[in-house]
Amino acid sequence: MLEFTSHPILKAPSDEEIVALGELDPKLLQRLHEAHEGRIRAAEEDPLRHGFDLAGWERIRNALSKYDEVITFGKQSAAKAFVNFDGSAVSLSKSENISSLTDNGTGDFSNSFVSAFSDAEYSVSGMPARDRGSAVRGYMTTMDSDLTASAVRTQSLDGRSTANPPTGVDYVGNYLSIFGDLA
Repeated sequence: MLEFTSHPILKAPSDEEIVALGELDPKLLQRLHEAHEGRIRAAEEDPLRHGFDLAGWERIRNALSKYDEVITFGKQSAAKAFVNFDGSAVSLSKSENISSLTDNGTGDFSNSFVSAFSDAEYSVSGMPARDRGSAVRGYMTTMDSDLTASAVRTQSLDGRSTANPPTGVDYVGNYLSIFGDLA
């Protein structure tokens, strides 16, 4: 019987599951074992890229502490908020640290944070997604005046628009990631 390495985050199948899967599809069991073991090896070899062991992140930060640029970037190694929302129905599809979505007009939305940022000095990255199968040449934007510690206001705009300012669009998919220090 294949043995799966124990890991604090990656859950190995139980002995019963291994036996059942081995009887049902031995090749699938082998692929599962290889994927499981491969992820653990990758995390051990390159914890910055593939790490699961949260204690490993502290070791990396300590090892790189003499490089100010790396520490400035390294401490922001994960988004502190993200959201996927449907602009046409004004509904949150998936989010983290987002308490509400407000429709301010066509393509114009505010997202309030559950846990506020320490100030309005954070980075917002966003993109609209396909609108019911048609190609989207849109983009998302925000202004410094639209950033507060407790909310961010964004606009989803049509990249093909010749209007000045560009035309707002209520895209079906809107994706934001917000990076910064929480209060």
